[in-house]
Amino acid sequence: MQIDIGSLLSSYPSNPNYVGSPEQLAAKAELDKFYNESPNAGFSFTFDPALANTTHNNIRYMLLPKPTEEEQAAFLKMDKLLKELDAHNEKVLKEHHSPAALEKFFSREADSIFRSPAGEILAVVYKDGSIYSHGGIDLDAINRAGQGLSQHEYRAMARNAVATALGSQAVASYYDYHKPAPTIRDISLEEKAYYRRA
Repeated sequence: MQIDIGSLLSSYPSNPNYVGSPEQLAAKAELDKFYNESPNAGFSFTFDPALANTTHNNIRYMLLPKPTEEEQAAFLKMDKLLKELDAHNEKVLKEHHSPAALEKFFSREADSIFRSPAGEILAVVYKDGSIYSHGGIDLDAINRAGQGLSQHEYRAMARNAVATALGSQAVASYYDYHKPAPTIRDISLEEKAYYRRA
């Protein structure tokens, strides 16, 4: 079987030598007429007086009115606020990602670690009261229940709430507040080792 590549390629509209059937040419002519004679399909705003009230590629350009003094003042105020917000965000980002801040974060110690019987870490309550969990624990409820408690009371309440939520599927390890305990860095390494084995 032979295939005439020339006739195959000429059947595609993207080919510059493509002419098309009379029906296709008629449809194209109607479409061109619609675009050339119909009212504009859309509009765009411009600040350029030379473009005002002109139509290009079926888009009508309209001149925006000159802003009033109040609008200009509101724009400048908003622009200033956005710049201040950007500067603040950049400052906070630098502070939170500084080597000292990262070291402080990774040095936080565990108050209690809850593991599955196979050794997977299910949840951690840290000495600062923060909680890490893989799910199944209503952290919002713990936070609401802890309103008004001291840090020590909050930590004890959180530890009990996590133990209750996980039930008998969890094996808990508790650490003395005044003695060294596993840090976030240690816990992260333990998790990586567990998932490599699993």
